[in-house]
Amino acid sequence: MKKTVFLIPVSSRIHTTRVQSRIAKARSLLKKKGFEVYGPVKPVCSPSEAPSFNQEEYDAVVVFVASGGTSRTIAEIAFKKGWTLWAYHENNSLPSALSAREKLEALGGWKGEIVYSQLREAPKEVQAEAEASHAFKALKGSTFLLLAGEDKLRELKPRLERLSEVFSLKALPASFTALMEAYGEVEDREVKRALKERLGKARLIGVSAESLRKPLKLYFAVKSLLGKFKASALTIDCFPFTVKEGFTPCLMLSLLNGEGIPAVCEADLDTLPVFLALSKALKKPTWMANLSGFNPTGKTVTLAHCTAPFSLGGKRRLPVKLKSHFETGREVSLDVLLPRGPVTLSHFSLENFRLTVACGVLVKSQLSLPGMCRSQAEVKVEGSLERLLASTGNHQVLCYGNHVEMLTRFGRKIGAKTVVA
Repeated sequence: MKKTVFLIPVSSRIHTTRVQSRIAKARSLLKKKGFEVYGPVKPVCSPSEAPSFNQEEYDAVVVFVASGGTSRTIAEIAFKKGWTLWAYHENNSLPSALSAREKLEALGGWKGEIVYSQLREAPKEVQAEAEASHAFKALKGSTFLLLAGEDKLRELKPRLERLSEVFSLKALPASFTALMEAYGEVEDREVKRALKERLGKARLIGVSAESLRKPLKLYFAVKSLLGKFKASALTIDCFPFTVKEGFTPCLMLSLLNGEGIPAVCEADLDTLPVFLALSKALKKPTWMANLSGFNPTGKTVTLAHCTAPFSLGGKRRLPVKLKSHFETGREVSLDVLLPRGPVTLSHFSLENFRLTVACGVLVKSQLSLPGMCRSQAEVKVEGSLERLLASTGNHQVLCYGNHVEMLTRFGRKIGAKTVVA
């Protein structure tokens, strides 16, 4: 589903002909960014001409200040609404936007923001607002498969209630017994084909091709349960599963994330909302990793975990080494080569209701450092490493690109204290 923007162009009557091309340009810039644009094509010149619509049906509502002489109209139609006023460099657009804000502030009705551009591209603030709203709405009513034992489910009950309260996220619990029943129904020919097609080019280090069969069979079993439960995501209490069954779910989680199915290990319900939000907003895989070390001199952090998707940086499958699991020595975990480039790190705590966000650059991966999980990456933090470390927790959600603005707005929508490094 595409992200949506409701655009309301506003102008004075003497400017309507002059600004029509500017209105068309604004709509075009939004469409180029992949948004579906709704709202009147011709300018609104008085409050009585303003369209009637349900703003909850759209990811962002934008008042395009097409000309001067519009502050009174804007002040009336945008009263106590969190809409964005988009001003540009011509036709006294910015002066009218500023006057409208001043009027609304005096009336106690200012809840929006002013953004400014020269109509070369859509304002990044509008893009981020629509993405954050789209992600938040996509979470509401989403269901996720929770694979865990009875004791763990009791332990997680307060967090599950909090997830439901804040995000309307619904957990669909399934026992390891149910999982292994589905596992037993997977046909060997499916596993054999996947072994060749999905893992044929993987480099095996200390593990055999035969040892990959059980993790692959688990992947098909979980896909079957996702369909049966009609769940759009999952998390698994992986350590008890590994100890009981003798192999890890790391490969299953990696493959599902690579297919666009958000899959989180360690039954981490704190990480799940942001992981889901980013997956839904960006339509590409993300990676949850431990913050395993840092270097204050180089302003870098070391991330490590065993579940990185093969296609984390985009559609291209990345070189992968398959190794034994770090903590248990069981098969199998992944050491994925991650592409260099800009990334965003985020961490969310349900208990503290705090979201920490940092922008950085992934400078290298496949570090082969001993004593930590297999997929490893070094990220140079562009903001304050000290502020990040003072506020964040362990599990970091890594996604490619700079999405700090979107995550900041997402944090605002859920009422979380948001710290940007």
